[in-house]
Amino acid sequence: MFKLNLKIALRNLWKNKTSSFINVIGLAIGLAACLMLLLYVTYEWNFDKQGKNAEHLYTIMTNIPGDNGKITNTFEGSTTALGPLLKEEIPEIKHLARMNYLKKALIAVGENSYKKLGKFAEPEILKLFDYQYIVGNAATAMQNPKSIILTESTAKVLFGSTQILNRVVKYQDIEDLTVSAVIRDLPDNTSATLKFDYLMPWAFYEMVDASAKELNWGNFSFVTMALLDPNANIAKVNEKIDKVVKTHLEQANQPYFLYPLSKLHLYGKFENGVNVGGDIEQIYLFVALAFGILMIACINFMNMATAKSEKRAKEVGIKKTIGANRVSLIMQFLTESMVLTFIAVIVAIALLEIFLPTFNNLLSIKLSIGYFSASSWMWILGIVFLTGLIAGSYPAFYLSAFTPIQTLKKRIKSGGLLAINLRQVLVVGQFCFAIVLIISTMVIYRQIQFIKNRPMGVDVNALV
Repeated sequence: MFKLNLKIALRNLWKNKTSSFINVIGLAIGLAACLMLLLYVTYEWNFDKQGKNAEHLYTIMTNIPGDNGKITNTFEGSTTALGPLLKEEIPEIKHLARMNYLKKALIAVGENSYKKLGKFAEPEILKLFDYQYIVGNAATAMQNPKSIILTESTAKVLFGSTQILNRVVKYQDIEDLTVSAVIRDLPDNTSATLKFDYLMPWAFYEMVDASAKELNWGNFSFVTMALLDPNANIAKVNEKIDKVVKTHLEQANQPYFLYPLSKLHLYGKFENGVNVGGDIEQIYLFVALAFGILMIACINFMNMATAKSEKRAKEVGIKKTIGANRVSLIMQFLTESMVLTFIAVIVAIALLEIFLPTFNNLLSIKLSIGYFSASSWMWILGIVFLTGLIAGSYPAFYLSAFTPIQTLKKRIKSGGLLAINLRQVLVVGQFCFAIVLIISTMVIYRQIQFIKNRPMGVDVNALV
């Protein structure tokens, strides 16, 4: 039955080349826009969620109270004294590591020197994150205090190769460091506080900066991350942290708490120490826009199909006369819709490849289609099925409802008052959403331009 419906669908699409072409282009544009927006949503949603430990990985947040007792600022940062104390006192913490904030520093090989983003971190950082090692391994990468871990791109810039184990680089023109490992570049959707071009042991940090040795409660220049036991109760752990801090610090006016690292990017807005959302609202907006655009394309398809109702009416009448039932006709029209949608998605992927670089430049990100990812194809096939079902459902039920006498005597008027009203509702709804879409696009574009052109507060050309 399916094979027969497929043959009929292909024959009808070929017979009506003009309308088929218009429908394919309309659906392809809608699908391309939808897929592009969903790629961006996926990119944002997966921030800091790549590792196997992501679900149990937390960062220590600090609340800063004002004079009135209310919390005026909540940020991702902690003191040098806090990390070692929590590691010793809180049994639910399996691994904990401190890392310093962003800092570009000079790194050189021979006469060639570059300013790259370097970080210092404690060895347990290698147990928190699943770095992919090209050479070297987690067990030995930070054994030597004067060692260095390079990312793949940094290794290629410095040496032109990744097979550089035990080669030497000079840090800040003061110290030779031995390459102990080369890892794959970190994903683009990694938080800025976790990104680096090269990573050095905390022991070396203590050699070049005396403040790293001091267990200071006033220096918030570090990020502290902890991997909790899967069975740990986060609320109880935060209570323990509060008690531990107050035991060791009499004037503990900066309450600390653990917050899921994977949520910080989208749920990073705090008011009076309480999370109130964040960029997740923008993600909801992009999802609504994606499926709204797809719905416009589907409505176009519906209107085109119902507009050709008189042309298809005789076909329906003859088939019903020779015994076809309504279910078989609905399946035939839905098969046509699915075939057309499948062709449209191929065109949509081609359009996506053409316009994706422009979209990436606009948002300063790197999106790509995961052609070798099973989940990507599952999503695409799911969208194809959903689009084909939505676009073809109304025409299928509408056309299959014709009676043989009606169709053979050519008495098809408009399908009745309900059909007229529904088509009018679809057209008006499509028009209204198109207006909302245009306004939303203008607002988003202006926000992006504002962010890109906003004064930084410093003259970057004067920075040394």
